[in-house]
Formats: sequence, structure tokens, C-alpha cells
Amino acid sequence: MRPQDLDMGTWEELFDYILESKLNGQRKQSLEIYQALSEAKRVHFIDYLIDMTEHGWMSPLELAQTIKFYQHESKN
Repeated sequence: MRPQDLDMGTWEELFDYILESKLNGQRKQSLEIYQALSEAKRVHFIDYLIDMTEHGWMSPLELAQTIKFYQHESKN
């Protein structure tokens, strides 16, 4: 999965889309896109979430819940 696959220009846009899909209730779509990322890009996505927390755009609890969602659901 690359940003261009969904007509996006940057990885940040794609990461935003993954997170926004989850927040808007489209959890399956969000998870499918996340799972289509390479392992390295999944790590970058988690780093992106951590950056959001450091800037105050996500609480530490939200960060933990979000990471748990993607890691737990990816194993099922």
C-alpha cells in the first residue's frame, strides 16, 4: 500500500486517512489499509501516532487504545 494507491500525495495523508476511518466508525476499512502497509510503514504509522500524542492531538490513553486496536486486530 502506498499513498498513491488511494490518490494521496504523502504518507502523512494516508496515515490521517487510516486514523480518521477508525474514528468515523469505519474500523474494518481502517484495519484493512493498515494491514496492507509494509511492516516498516506500520512502524512509521505508530511513530506518527506517538508524534500526535507529543503534540497534544491525542491523549496517552487514546494512543494506547489505538495501538492496541491495530496490533490486536492484525493478529486475528
